[in-house]
Amino acid sequence: MLELELTPGVSAGPFKIGASFKEVSAIVESSRLMTSVCVKYNDKEPLSQDILMDLTDNGILLRFTPDTQRLKTVEIYKVHKVMLKYGVLFCEDASVALGRTDGTQVFPPKFVHIYEHVGLTYSGDYSSDFSKYTLYYPGLYFIFDIPPEYRHLLTKHAPDEHPCEFPDRFSPSASRISLFYGTPSSPTLPPLPPDSHYFEQVIVQITKGLWFQKRNCVIPFFASVQDVLSDLGAPSEIFYKEEDKMKIHSPMQYNSDLQPSGPSATPSSSPNAQSQPTTSSTSASNPSLASSNVSSSGGAGGVYKGATHRSGCGDYFYNYYDYGFDILFDWQAHTVRKFVLHCNFPNHYEFNRYTKCNFAIQVPTPEQQRLDKLVADLQQLMITQQQQQLQLQQQYMQMMQSATSQQQQQQLIQQFTQQQQSMIQQQQQQQTTLQQQITQQKQTLLQRQAQTHTTDTAPPNSTSQTPTTTQTEAVQQEAPSQATVQTDNKETPQGTQTNASSSNAAPEPTDQDEPAYSYTTITPDTKWDQVSQIFGPCGKPVVNNRGSTENPFGPTFFHGYKNIIFEVLPNGHLASVCLFTD
Repeated sequence: MLELELTPGVSAGPFKIGASFKEVSAIVESSRLMTSVCVKYNDKEPLSQDILMDLTDNGILLRFTPDTQRLKTVEIYKVHKVMLKYGVLFCEDASVALGRTDGTQVFPPKFVHIYEHVGLTYSGDYSSDFSKYTLYYPGLYFIFDIPPEYRHLLTKHAPDEHPCEFPDRFSPSASRISLFYGTPSSPTLPPLPPDSHYFEQVIVQITKGLWFQKRNCVIPFFASVQDVLSDLGAPSEIFYKEEDKMKIHSPMQYNSDLQPSGPSATPSSSPNAQSQPTTSSTSASNPSLASSNVSSSGGAGGVYKGATHRSGCGDYFYNYYDYGFDILFDWQAHTVRKFVLHCNFPNHYEFNRYTKCNFAIQVPTPEQQRLDKLVADLQQLMITQQQQQLQLQQQYMQMMQSATSQQQQQQLIQQFTQQQQSMIQQQQQQQTTLQQQITQQKQTLLQRQAQTHTTDTAPPNSTSQTPTTTQTEAVQQEAPSQATVQTDNKETPQGTQTNASSSNAAPEPTDQDEPAYSYTTITPDTKWDQVSQIFGPCGKPVVNNRGSTENPFGPTFFHGYKNIIFEVLPNGHLASVCLFTD
């Protein structure tokens, strides 16, 4: 007989309000008294209704929120199947009640016993349509079935009275018990413990990496294994790839350094050895090709050209089941190559292997992308201009060293000064043009944000800020006009110094207020039709189907874009997201 100790608003036996679905399922799996479990959910719209875990033999219904997948209420609908405790036993000893000595049988707690042991409370609600009376306590309520012969008595009672006992001393028995946090009409979830990282917000920038807000740490692409372990701790498991069954879709071209020309692929891994499948992906050379699942006995890993391949010697995953993501490391450099984020919907083959990752993928709006490109173009232009000035300086330095007379040196200095000033004017015009375009784009963003009241702030390492660094002053300080050159053991006079740093400075933007970083957010609850509107159309998806015997949930579809792959369920929800770099 299963025993449950009731702590109102907190727990019913091992089931704690606010626990994750994965934690509760682990408790059920480890118990010998909970043998029959049925999980119920809405297949078409999984976020519209709670996820239910029904322990049918025990008569316990566990209700989870569909978004955070945390335990919201515990409902006991077969009260005679469990032994309830609240400091002392609620239930009567059957050997005393029935006079039997060969065993015991649990009877549901009566109204009078509950009132005696739990304490006083306000009057409850009586439903004449269903002949049920509900007695409320903070974090707990009981439902009593009123027999037909007593219904007329209950309707005569004053609203402030309890049907504790009827005239013949009959006390109704509880038929249903519910434990919750908050109010009975709208139960809520308790706050997570301060040291809990469950459902931590993870900000994702597609080409940069992950930012864990609660831990305030960033895991970028190409981070080392040591950095990951320092910030996230040890993984739940480590899974080594052995083959890549999607390599037929990949050009598999590698350079002499044994580095792939594009991401060799694996958007997801399913290490749980045994017969659990894993997921692999394709190269970014064809974004429409995404991924398919392969058996874990084969793993997922390619063989580099010219490298000796051994069993288990390949890229490897760090699987963080409790955080809801995987990290793929390169087998040579031991740095991060891919991130796989899991949405953990009930109608997916890998449901409950991972917890739900609470990611937020920040996709810049078209206006923001244009601003970022303009800023990047300006930064690249300034680098290129600096290199041009260095080349000009080196060219004239060599000519100065080969000059045979002071007159030739003076001529070279004048030529250099004229050419340098001409170059600076052209560079300044180029920078001014880009600066004006950047200013106009910022004003466009500010106007749009004023209309939509955008309050988003720039994510870490945002490129929306306009570079204000001018050409390096060291370039001017090393100019030939300031150099002293030895020729025929005679020191030549210095040429006229050219102060080009002020004239070459990039103009400052005129708008005083910087626009907020403008982006669209994709979360694990975002549907595919919204994602496709953000990223635009793509090619045909790769279909992943294990067959109805191994996977009764149907196929999933992999849609690929630059640096990102989405695994989509038949109902249009996301199953996982893979991030990689070129």
